[in-house]
Amino acid sequence: MEALKARFPDLAFCPLRKPTGFDPATIHLPVGHVKAEGRRPFTVESVFARDVEVLMRDGIKIYSDVFRPASSSDPGGQVPAIIAWSPYGKDSSMPFISLIHADYKQLIDTEGHSYDHMGPFRCGLKLDQTSGYEKFEAPDPADWCARGYAVINPDARGAGFSEGDIAQWGDQEAFDLHDLIDWVSKQPWCNGCVGTAGNSWLAIAQINVAARNPHPALKAIAPWEAATDGYNDFMARGGIPRSGFMRMLYQTMTGNRGAEDGGAMVEKRPLFDEYWATKVIPVENIDLPMYLTASYSTCLHSRGSFETFAKAKSTQKWLRVHHTQEWYDIYRKKNNDELQKFFDRYCKGISNDWEQTPRLRLSLLGFDGSPAKTIVERAEAAFPVPGTEYRKFFLDATNLSLSLEKPAAESSTSYEAHHMTDCTDFSVRFHEYTEVSGYPVVKLWMSCDEHDDMDVNIQIRKIDANGKLLTSLNYPCPVPAEEVANTNVAKFLGCDGMLRASHRVSKEIVDGLPRYKHNRLEKISPGTIIDLEIPLWPIGMVFESGEGIVLRVAGHELRLPELEVLEDHDSGHDEEVESSTQSISSSILQYRQENGRTYHGYKDGKYNVPNDEEENERLDLQHALFLRTFDDRLGFAPPCKPEAKVQHVLDVGTGTGIWVMDYADDHPSAEVIGVDLSPIQPSFRMMNSSVADWESYATKIFENLEPGGYAELQEIDVFTKSDDGTLTPQHNLWQWAQLLYDASVKLGRPYFDPSNIKDVLTKVGFEDVTEAKFKWPSNRWPKDKKHKELGVWNNENANFFLEAVAIAPLTRALGWSREEVTVFIAQARKEVNDPRIHAYWPIISVYGRKPVK
Repeated sequence: MEALKARFPDLAFCPLRKPTGFDPATIHLPVGHVKAEGRRPFTVESVFARDVEVLMRDGIKIYSDVFRPASSSDPGGQVPAIIAWSPYGKDSSMPFISLIHADYKQLIDTEGHSYDHMGPFRCGLKLDQTSGYEKFEAPDPADWCARGYAVINPDARGAGFSEGDIAQWGDQEAFDLHDLIDWVSKQPWCNGCVGTAGNSWLAIAQINVAARNPHPALKAIAPWEAATDGYNDFMARGGIPRSGFMRMLYQTMTGNRGAEDGGAMVEKRPLFDEYWATKVIPVENIDLPMYLTASYSTCLHSRGSFETFAKAKSTQKWLRVHHTQEWYDIYRKKNNDELQKFFDRYCKGISNDWEQTPRLRLSLLGFDGSPAKTIVERAEAAFPVPGTEYRKFFLDATNLSLSLEKPAAESSTSYEAHHMTDCTDFSVRFHEYTEVSGYPVVKLWMSCDEHDDMDVNIQIRKIDANGKLLTSLNYPCPVPAEEVANTNVAKFLGCDGMLRASHRVSKEIVDGLPRYKHNRLEKISPGTIIDLEIPLWPIGMVFESGEGIVLRVAGHELRLPELEVLEDHDSGHDEEVESSTQSISSSILQYRQENGRTYHGYKDGKYNVPNDEEENERLDLQHALFLRTFDDRLGFAPPCKPEAKVQHVLDVGTGTGIWVMDYADDHPSAEVIGVDLSPIQPSFRMMNSSVADWESYATKIFENLEPGGYAELQEIDVFTKSDDGTLTPQHNLWQWAQLLYDASVKLGRPYFDPSNIKDVLTKVGFEDVTEAKFKWPSNRWPKDKKHKELGVWNNENANFFLEAVAIAPLTRALGWSREEVTVFIAQARKEVNDPRIHAYWPIISVYGRKPVK
């Protein structure tokens, strides 16, 4: 690790939570022992050595848990060992799993929850499938001791009580795992043979040591789903930095020092360089027996698993492409029986015909709701399958189709690249049974009118004969697919690809496919058409006649979040980055910094909505939402008509000033002034909870208007409504509004029922008072097209709005902690995103005219 620090002085580390529970001991586990009620029992007498010290070559001490059959102490009873290397903790009681759940405060320090909250319905795993002693993503000691193996669960360097800093792959982990293999192979209970096994980080570590620094005692590896390139698989696929997943991992690890922070490094080094080269595993060096697995369902490991199988020089390699999810797959009995056969062959020397196992078994997904049946692990000679017919489909924007024939004329279509749901779809149907597998490539000619760069995301989805988009459940669930939470652990949508347009200049062709070095960039000229060739990760689908595919193009991430916690727009996940951009302006304007947000400082506490960059973005989105609600009108009062002759306009609560600019464009001769409570106040038009006395407010407006002038107020009713009873007082979204009201009363700015604005304007003297009412749905649940579109826009707005308007009032007035607000808002967001809850916010526009006399 010191060599890496010396080579890269800017190497970033993130702090870790302090570990607890260091307790070296040796415990004898009798037959029938269970860690907790309902868990898998041990069926052979076993020895559990806890927190065993192992010395690395540089003097660092790491600590491991060792499980082995008690008979391994007998003469001639030595057994092989299986190592599961990762920084996730030594068993399933580690807080890693507990913390990522929305209710993490209640789950810290509870045991046996490894898979309870990683995915819906416990990832398809029954509680008694595992003992609770298993390391996350690793073989279960209760199972493998009975199979005649020892299981070694180390805390990697820097994790738990192991010394040093956590290293993210590279040479350091290869050295450390090599040293642990050496120690294990020399133990008196070991027969001198070591294997490795496990998913994800555990699989990466196996490939890493086998490629960089294999030990003679390492006889076989079983990397079940692995990435091999830190930049292109994890941190910046397509050149687009995406550090949220790794940041979440680091936040949940424990250790006494720190962890190499790949998320910070991709911010420092957004292009592929010599640092990122250290995170590319040279898989072509692997020359060991290797049993790989792969799936389409992961957005982290698919490419790495397929590529390792293709490029490793070993002649003893097997790949099983399964149709489920890696955690469900790793604990299935038939798969462990097969894995035992593999290890028996190479770690025990048993002649068992393992070599007759097909070298490649390929699954093709049928998808839920389709008559096409999933093909499960069919033997194939290679991937892509020999004899595959390669077809070129042309995109036709006139009818949004994919066609084998080149369109007669050029055409174009567009989407809003900043929008979080807008996209463009092209479709084609197959008229006979069809299998699609291999490595798709999409070539697009694109332009962006306003910016010098753009991110392009591609996804291939399956549609049924009626054009419905289908999903594939990754493991058995007791409810239909549409009722299962939208996480990548549970559902697979389709293979995907992505590219930042400025990285197009780094393209090279490797094995006939486009690859990007991402080592340089060239900005695009706004409005200039450029061609982008985007490689997708492996595809494997099967179609019946009449079914087809949709090619989806968008500016936003199309994959489901790997875990449900990553779906939330949590203000804290990039807090350090955002606060760095806020600090200079905050010091100048003396903004109040609180809960990771900034607030207006004048008469501190009187205005309770943030004024930072995140809220400014939401504010502009909300302006667009108003325009769609009002059919591209800025308001309903006569002066808002483009043809109106207007002299003076005052916009109170102007926010970023976007309404003022639009109004000035329509009325170039008018003097338009915007005023606000805060220099940058993210609360456009809506003054609710910023006004102490609405009658006095309306009176001031009336007194300062010229005779014949108009005033228009546009407000939201903060109390979320539902006309069909799908939103109830038991829902967090319902309680959110009531809590806001209670807090606003204590703060002296109570929320005002906007349905009373018409009466207030009339009372203070306005005439011709007119009211218009609208609805902003919580998501795309409405059936009619306009309200569905409004729901899509408002869903993006609401996911930010829920926290923005609540975190200050709830902490300031009701005494909640920031953590309590974060957990509560996370639950409310789930309800905002749930199409089964038909919630909406009433929107009211009221205008009136001051009498001429």
